[in-house]
Amino acid sequence: QGDRLVAVSGDRGGVRLWDRHAGVEVLRLPAPTRSVAADGESGLLVAGDDLRRWTLPSRLRPRRFQVKTGLTSVAVSPNGRYLAAAQGYGTVTVWDTADGSVVAEDRWQERVAKAVAFRPDGSELIGAGLADERPRTFAADGSWRLGFLPPWLPMRRLLALSDGRLVALSYGHAVGLLQEGAWRAPEFSWRPADLAAPVDGSVAWILGGL
Repeated sequence: QGDRLVAVSGDRGGVRLWDRHAGVEVLRLPAPTRSVAADGESGLLVAGDDLRRWTLPSRLRPRRFQVKTGLTSVAVSPNGRYLAAAQGYGTVTVWDTADGSVVAEDRWQERVAKAVAFRPDGSELIGAGLADERPRTFAADGSWRLGFLPPWLPMRRLLALSDGRLVALSYGHAVGLLQEGAWRAPEFSWRPADLAAPVDGSVAWILGGL
């Protein structure tokens, strides 16, 4: 891609690509590496245990999304069109990833915005806060209409599943499951500490320890 990208390999293996104009890292290739060379405008030849050719995306230029302070959570819509961020000073902001423009913003007064999550079908963005027990919803169809879900506990993690259920983790390490308009709290013999899910939202993993 002209003289814009610089590829660097080290003794520990792997290749790191830097945008020398912006001064930021834009991509990492995990392959074991002894040497690296450009192959035309869109390829890299990486020599390690074997020889591999990596085809680079046509757009590797980084885009910066400015937040004021206290970034607490980020989420990307399933189609990659929107980036949402929850911020510690009480704002949820949504950007269009194509041009970096702000398409929606919601100020929660003095409440901390702590978590955001898109539904797997991309229809809705959900946000939760530290001092507000009512998760907020935003219709991700361009209108960004604001709505509310039933209250539970102050939440620090959120997951949206493909079957419509919402999974939340509270600051007291309780797990809540929102189904058919009501929260229930399953009991565990161990201490839940975090939540995770695949991109398709088919299952929720509850992580923790004794």
